[in-house]
Amino acid sequence: MVKLPFRYKKLGESVLLTNEAGQFYFLESDSFYLYCNRPEGLPDHIQNDLISKFFLSEEKDLEFALDETAIKLRTKKAFLQNFTELHIIVLTYACNSQCLYCQASSTVNKSEEHYLPLSTAKTICEFIIQSPAPSLKIEFQGGEPTLNFSVLMFIVEYLKAINKQYHKTLEFVVCTNLLSLNDEQLAFYKRHAINISTSVDGPAYLHNMNRISISGRSNYHQVVESYQKVCTVYDPRRVSALLTVSRYSLSHLRECVDAYVQLGFNTIFIRQLNPYGLAEQAMETLGYGLDEFLAAYEDVLEYIIELNKNGTFIREEFASIFLQKILTPYSSGFVDIQSPPGTVISCAVYDCNGTVYPSDEGRMLARCGDAHFALGSVLNDSYCDIFLSEKAVDLVKGSIVESSPSCFGCAFIPYCGIDPVREYQEKKLHRYHQSCEKYRFVMTLLFKKIQGDPEAEKVFFSWVTDIRDEGSSV
Repeated sequence: MVKLPFRYKKLGESVLLTNEAGQFYFLESDSFYLYCNRPEGLPDHIQNDLISKFFLSEEKDLEFALDETAIKLRTKKAFLQNFTELHIIVLTYACNSQCLYCQASSTVNKSEEHYLPLSTAKTICEFIIQSPAPSLKIEFQGGEPTLNFSVLMFIVEYLKAINKQYHKTLEFVVCTNLLSLNDEQLAFYKRHAINISTSVDGPAYLHNMNRISISGRSNYHQVVESYQKVCTVYDPRRVSALLTVSRYSLSHLRECVDAYVQLGFNTIFIRQLNPYGLAEQAMETLGYGLDEFLAAYEDVLEYIIELNKNGTFIREEFASIFLQKILTPYSSGFVDIQSPPGTVISCAVYDCNGTVYPSDEGRMLARCGDAHFALGSVLNDSYCDIFLSEKAVDLVKGSIVESSPSCFGCAFIPYCGIDPVREYQEKKLHRYHQSCEKYRFVMTLLFKKIQGDPEAEKVFFSWVTDIRDEGSSV
């Protein structure tokens, strides 16, 4: 009997085994000792399980086991075949909201230089369509991108026109606060099947505390009115929302989940405050320690699981990023947690002036005066000049968890990844390895649930398959 490469982590009284293929298995301590030292002494049913998950192999089947492991690893890394799928276009820095934690450093100033010009937008489209990926997702961000709606419309229509000779699948997403939604926008979204990503920070009193509309009206009520209009005129399945956790909402996350359920959302992304832009400057008043966030996250995740067990389907998206990798053969599309990194390989960002960044966080740093991650400009550089540049290559090479000395022995490697921009910013702020600590904490929570709570595991499977059986409690 041959042991195949594995990593392990002690979880309570059990040991979690993982391998390069992303398979996992729980062993009791005695069985783990036998697995390491005399695997043929394990009970037959455990041996068979370990063989089926490629932790063990009969000598005669070793070549087959290695080939199958390689196939599964290629499946996990399939995102590498589609360089680059996500293209984020910043339409403007101007905004109609003054969010206390604005990581994009938006402005209420509507000067011309704060808007993406039509000519630059045209060049960006011609640049994006060169991506070798067969499917492209174009995401509009700001500021508030709908304040430059004429250019948004141009990009959608021009990309569709030039795509007639490329035959790629195009998907469009607008990240909007919904404060300026009107009939023209809604009709355009519907005509072109554009998805909407917005923000809801919980019930009205919390949302309005974090997100302040410059019109003087309740930000929350404007968002709810617009959301209900989208649901009526367009399609509620086209709208998703995320929750940014500030100091104000940290101890009220269950209320925030209830607000999402009441509004009819079936997903919620519980996002930690990011250390960029205004959020970095406001950490003393809005911020909190990582330990505080993780304690609050553990509590609200338990609450969300219980809601699902009792028949209310709502998926927590941050946990689902890991669950997709843990429970299915595939990676997730979330570019911040990939290895090799999603920056450059899976994502590119185009700023108002045509500068290209490997991620949205990279351009956020540039807005604060640190252009460390600028890769070039669509106005001066070719596609190959930017994506094959020494800076881009070094960024990828330096952010592979499998080759990182600090990560190499970690059992969570098959499900993890490094965001090089976040790591750079954390080091600059002397907050070393916070992302790593957060990921390890969340994955430990999930594996403990998978091992010890069969009903929670059913909930997790419903999240990654989006199966809602009306006749069951999940």
